[in-house]
Amino acid sequence: MIAVLAAAATPAQAQPYTWSTVIGVAGRRGSIDGTNAGGLVANPTGLATDNAGGVYLTDAGTNNTIRKITRVGADYVITTLAGFPGPSGNISVDGTNSGARFMGPYALTMDTTGTVYVAENSGSRVRKLSQISTNWVATTLAGSSMGPDQDGTNNSASFSLLRGITRDAMGRLFVTDGGNLIRMVMSVGTNWVVTTVAGGAGSSTLDGTNTAARFAGPYGIVVDNSSNLFVAEAGGNVIRKITPIGTNWVVTTVAGLAGVSGSADGTNSDARFFTPKGLTIDPTGNLYVTEENNHAIRRIRSVGTNWIVTTLGGFPGSSGTTDGTGAAARFDTPRAIAVDTNGDLFVADFAAAVIRFGKFIPSLQFTRSADQLVLQWPMLATNYVLETSGSLNTNANWSPASPPVAFGEDFVSTNALYGTNSFFRLRK
Repeated sequence: MIAVLAAAATPAQAQPYTWSTVIGVAGRRGSIDGTNAGGLVANPTGLATDNAGGVYLTDAGTNNTIRKITRVGADYVITTLAGFPGPSGNISVDGTNSGARFMGPYALTMDTTGTVYVAENSGSRVRKLSQISTNWVATTLAGSSMGPDQDGTNNSASFSLLRGITRDAMGRLFVTDGGNLIRMVMSVGTNWVVTTVAGGAGSSTLDGTNTAARFAGPYGIVVDNSSNLFVAEAGGNVIRKITPIGTNWVVTTVAGLAGVSGSADGTNSDARFFTPKGLTIDPTGNLYVTEENNHAIRRIRSVGTNWIVTTLGGFPGSSGTTDGTGAAARFDTPRAIAVDTNGDLFVADFAAAVIRFGKFIPSLQFTRSADQLVLQWPMLATNYVLETSGSLNTNANWSPASPPVAFGEDFVSTNALYGTNSFFRLRK
């Protein structure tokens, strides 16, 4: 006897997430702190998570605030940390809690101490939000007013409509600039020095080194454990990689075909995107992308020298606010995305003015051949272990099954059958 969750004759492919709305009411904008549907957001544009499960967001437009979502049991509670909602809040002022003001906060990232760094779009500044006791203190690190783009120190540097921000292990900040540039903001003593690492004048998708490379509308940016940067290029409909080599930054295109929109899953340039904007990365190096015009959530996984793109939620070209699994879910202009320590996803559904939650629950599939049982489950389930037992009693002894190997999108474990009861489970 064999106990599994599903049967299949072919390898399991990337399994979708189940999506639910955790904050807000679709189509109803506001600035109300509260629980689940009792909390309202106006223009959610940026998301980041901390190691304790907290989710931070930039709420732009009419709110101009920095907010936090905390899970309390089965509920999600949103509170405002800094900024003041309404037209009077649309200025850049350093200060504490609601005494601080933001001018189009668009994206944010965090360090391991819980400090929040904000890319201010219309304010064209990089801000820091530090928690001191129960207060949140906002300060400006670099920038003073919008463009023209100028490298420099502190407020002598200038930006053009910042759209994305990330922080590497060395404490350096990287931002995507509306001038089609990638800029670095680095602490030197008590100063913050801004330099341009890639990109130049004009709007096009051109691979190259440093300022010889070109970008067309860079938005989301993340960094991996090897200090490689990844950028969601909305105008070019591609995902770019920026590799540090010595003192140089080498830009390549890893997925999508420049200038060609679409929704096809596939490998490298065979995949298609339509206005990718939000971007995040998990500890294993998987990238997750939001697409505004496809209204979809995509995953990009590195396999050798290839990059494989699959769809995790939404139906390309069909907008909506329906909760559900995979293609049954609908999104309305998803803007930002973040992954938590459990591998679950949060999405800022911009036009719907809600925060969505994507839960991944893997299914175990099998194929039997003679006296062998081949079990398969998605490679996304890296924190699950395959176990086997001869009984389903409450005191049954479960032990590790045969070690899995990678096969396409899956882990595969081949186990011999001996004519006795065999039960299998994935345990987190």
